[in-house]
Amino acid sequence: MNSIPKNRKHLIILGIVVFLCLSAIALFMNSRIKPRIDQISKSIAGYAYEQKATNVNYEFNKLISGLSAGTRITTSLKDGNDFLKNSGTIYSVIMNDAAVSHAWSVVLTKKDTSFHTFGRGSKEEKATTKAYVANWVKKTFSLQKQTPQSAGSLFSVSDSLHWMVASACRIKDSSLVVIGLDINLKKFQNYLWNVNDKSKAYAIIFNEEGYCISHPEIKFIGQRLLDPKKTSLAEKVLGDSATIKETIFSNYLAVPVIRSYSPLKIGPMNWIMAIDTPVFVVDDEVNDIERNVIGMGILSVLIIVGVVAYLQKKWQNEFIGREQAEANRKTLLLERQELQMVTEKQEKENALLQLKVLKDKVNPHFLFNSMGSLNALIDRDPKLAREFIVRLSKVYRYLLDSYPNGQASVKEELNFASQYWFLLNIRFGEAMLPLEIDVKEEHMKKNLPFMSLQIALENAVKHNVVSKQNPLEIKIKSEGEEIVVVNNYQPRSHVDDSGKQGISYLLSTYQHFGGPLLRHGIYSTEYRCYFPFL
Repeated sequence: MNSIPKNRKHLIILGIVVFLCLSAIALFMNSRIKPRIDQISKSIAGYAYEQKATNVNYEFNKLISGLSAGTRITTSLKDGNDFLKNSGTIYSVIMNDAAVSHAWSVVLTKKDTSFHTFGRGSKEEKATTKAYVANWVKKTFSLQKQTPQSAGSLFSVSDSLHWMVASACRIKDSSLVVIGLDINLKKFQNYLWNVNDKSKAYAIIFNEEGYCISHPEIKFIGQRLLDPKKTSLAEKVLGDSATIKETIFSNYLAVPVIRSYSPLKIGPMNWIMAIDTPVFVVDDEVNDIERNVIGMGILSVLIIVGVVAYLQKKWQNEFIGREQAEANRKTLLLERQELQMVTEKQEKENALLQLKVLKDKVNPHFLFNSMGSLNALIDRDPKLAREFIVRLSKVYRYLLDSYPNGQASVKEELNFASQYWFLLNIRFGEAMLPLEIDVKEEHMKKNLPFMSLQIALENAVKHNVVSKQNPLEIKIKSEGEEIVVVNNYQPRSHVDDSGKQGISYLLSTYQHFGGPLLRHGIYSTEYRCYFPFL
């Protein structure tokens, strides 16, 4: 081993490490892929279900699509004789599908009832259908009372199950015309076999009593296949429009399948559709994947060792340069972080300094005005004067409280704004309407900049006309994830310059904490200040 050059030793070690790593990855993938086979099968089953359900809906609705067109034509006719003259056209319209055995019509007038049939059925089928239709139409449709626009029923003819579906309409002479289709469901099933929908699933359709309407094995059509004891399943599917899935063994395919029950509404009929999708077994595919992974691992080892041998010298030359570049990048990153920290600190100090200036400004100016209001109250209303003193003390206690981070809860700010508004209201009287507050309970624990609502109230008083003729109205309310202060906009002709310290403080505070910024301005006849939560 000592005779092997150092660089080649590295290559051998690297090759062994890479080989072991890829082998471990292959084993790991093998252990992880098998539990996912069921998930893959279910995904494929879900796609097959959607595809089959769409095709079944399309084919059944196509069967009866001509009824609506035939009904529109019939509605425009004058009387029963006019209907008979146009019956050939109407029958050709409603019998637009080869699976329809034949069509029929019943014209109900005040004098009599006439039955007509047209189609491809046998004499026995036509006779049985005529007898069944006569009785069914009599029970279902009536000339004298409110009658359904469409209806359907199932009945047996010879060895097959037939679906009777009809549509009723009144013509211009007030006669009732019922046009209907007779669909041989076994013949229709043969038609479905010839429809290539590329689906890997098959469908079974039941009526509400559990009798089979459609099945890939024709012999089951007309038999009661759905257990009548499963009433809860039918109620959930038809009543709640739910899709219910279960895994069963299919005697038809002789493999496990995922059966999905869902409601199927075709015209006036409410049926249950069950779609069976095989649970695919993919062991062969998994074995192919395993072999491919192992082969790719061996090939990767050879490629990597060859590439490393070719590029090793180049990497050595570039290593020092990369290390130096990385060191420079880290240095620049540290300098940037330090600069950002200094900037954030300055922003916070600036906001707190502006807050201190505001508090210092509020104290003497507001106290002077408050003392004037109190002096006027002492003789006039001693009780109100005492309440004024209590409110004034609460205002100054709030101003003197320490809020080192410059934030206060919405509840605290609203309480402070209410106390402050009370003092202003004593001063201005009827020139100010009551303060309206409509803030959601869940917003009470959110945070706002300290004194933010008071600043908005103070600016509203300072910049607007406040008089009995034009009283000032202010609202504080929740809008989305913001608190909005709204006042009627009636600007003064002249306002002393205050340096906009309040707005500057709020803008600095929002900029320091990041996120949405303060918005304010004129909106139609109102002035609005939007305070996002911190």
